[in-house]
Amino acid sequence: MPHGRAAVGSPWWIRTASIAALLVAAYFTGVLLMHPQRRVIEAVAGALLIYLAFHFSIYQSLAFLLVVYPYPTHTTGGSTNTLILLVIAVVWAARVTAGELKVSFRSLLTPYLPVIALGYLLSTYSIHTPEEFTGGMAVLTDVLSCICLYFMVVNFVTDERALRRTLVFLGISSILIHAVAVYEVVFPGRAFLPGWLLSPIEKIAGHRGYVRTGGPFRDFELLSEYCAVIMPIVLFLWVRSQPGRRLFWTVVLALTLFSLYATVTRGGFISVSIGLAYLAWLLHKELGLAKTVATVVVGAGLLLGAGAALPAFLGTMSMFSRLEETKIVHGVPDSRVAAWGPALQRALEKPILGHGPLYTFGSGLTKYPWPHNGYLFLWVTIGITGLLGYVLAFLTCFFATGRYRGAYTSGPFAPGLLTALHVSWLVLIVDQLKIDFERNQIYFLFVWLLMGLTAAPLPAPAPPRRAIPAPAGAAATGRIRKIMDP
Repeated sequence: MPHGRAAVGSPWWIRTASIAALLVAAYFTGVLLMHPQRRVIEAVAGALLIYLAFHFSIYQSLAFLLVVYPYPTHTTGGSTNTLILLVIAVVWAARVTAGELKVSFRSLLTPYLPVIALGYLLSTYSIHTPEEFTGGMAVLTDVLSCICLYFMVVNFVTDERALRRTLVFLGISSILIHAVAVYEVVFPGRAFLPGWLLSPIEKIAGHRGYVRTGGPFRDFELLSEYCAVIMPIVLFLWVRSQPGRRLFWTVVLALTLFSLYATVTRGGFISVSIGLAYLAWLLHKELGLAKTVATVVVGAGLLLGAGAALPAFLGTMSMFSRLEETKIVHGVPDSRVAAWGPALQRALEKPILGHGPLYTFGSGLTKYPWPHNGYLFLWVTIGITGLLGYVLAFLTCFFATGRYRGAYTSGPFAPGLLTALHVSWLVLIVDQLKIDFERNQIYFLFVWLLMGLTAAPLPAPAPPRRAIPAPAGAAATGRIRKIMDP
């Protein structure tokens, strides 16, 4: 009998019960529509979520999350992203206990996850107020859910087919993210489903009345960094796509470029420029000097042309105008002078434990701005331990992808993707010098997703053992996981 419906020829009492259940559900749905009760709606949604989590595979649940994560809503129990992840984790644990599934905690970044977790736990010593406790517990729950996401990706993206599918879902969510950015530019200041997808935004004062878009992140700089980080990945998928999917990745690439300029954020543009220049340097051996130079010239022309044309058509501020206005004060960008100094001073107040998982803005006459630096943010909140854990994880992702990377334009898929991820990690590491990924729960989840996608095709650190000589002529790629095979 098919799942979820009574098959033709079922006993009369099953058909009757199904019809009665449908009528009852329709009645209560009508009541809730006419007289909404938030807690009842949340309870019904939670029950439905648990049912669907048990009904579908873990990977299908993960794919669903990858599409909807940019649009969470806040419930009594926390963000829907956190709740979905924890429900999937509970279902996963139940299936592991029943012997239906297995779980592996060995992965590329497993050695650093306890260090990161320890940093968060130690920082709770600095919690003193009820607001700090409530916010801090919410942050710890988010971190736990992100660790669950990381291991879900590592455990269920285990072959090239799953890897390709996951990237398609990532592309779909990217289109939805950029769709919000387009809406903000076309209809500035108008809300779309207020309180959920998009709240009203105001034109940014001090920038001659032009609109800047933050997308579902509601933050210009985070949307800019998102575009900069995924650009090498989307470009790779566009180059490698078959004719049937070339249009899909063309749309994703065009929207990514649109959003990058619509944020009018200098840091993201500089970071992606550094990343693409590094990618061109990596490609010169693969394509040859002449083709590489031609590609760079064409790419730079398209990048500069789009940057000049979009402001004229859409009424947004020119990225290049903002770049011309940039000033450096004692080696620090003018927009960061008032942020980095106080953040560093605050980090040095509690350098070991930090001030607690939740970033607070001070009280009374003492106020603190956003650090506008991911590393200072970590140091201020979770101390040197947590900062060290994240830095080691990021650097491991960068160097491991560089070690196992392959041809970007042709050849096996997974090694080529590692080249794209290698460049993306360079962009992220550089761009975190001017923005903090931890300030937004949606973007925080995206960074952990990127960590999972990086670790999925790579081998876990081998446990210490007696060295065994490798067979003569063995290729270095023989140490890579099965997912790396063509």
